[in-house]
Amino acid sequence: MAGLSIWKAAHERDPRYSVGLSTTVVLDPEGTTPFGTSGCGHQGELGTAINYDATRFLQYLKESRQRYLRSRNAQRENNQQIVRRVELESMAQLRKANICKCEVKKEVFPSLPASESE
Repeated sequence: MAGLSIWKAAHERDPRYSVGLSTTVVLDPEGTTPFGTSGCGHQGELGTAINYDATRFLQYLKESRQRYLRSRNAQRENNQQIVRRVELESMAQLRKANICKCEVKKEVFPSLPASESE
């Protein structure tokens, strides 16, 4: 799935991620665009990863779903400004939650100009 390319690259790059990489990613139904991630869930991140905190995990799921719904509605209305705004919000969330330091690349958010995705 194209939407998981960030995590696939991290998994292939670092052998530590081939055992015990526990992360969740909220994707669109096509599997192309991520709207949120829980970050890595290695045992060493027990105190920081939201995977282990039910309240924060549920909040992440709700926020990711809201970003997806806003994007879907904006696409139906052909409102590219809102689609870009939601993609920027999604990218910011991915970077903030990105404990594993996966590279969040523009290819994952195709409607963003290169300058916005850096």
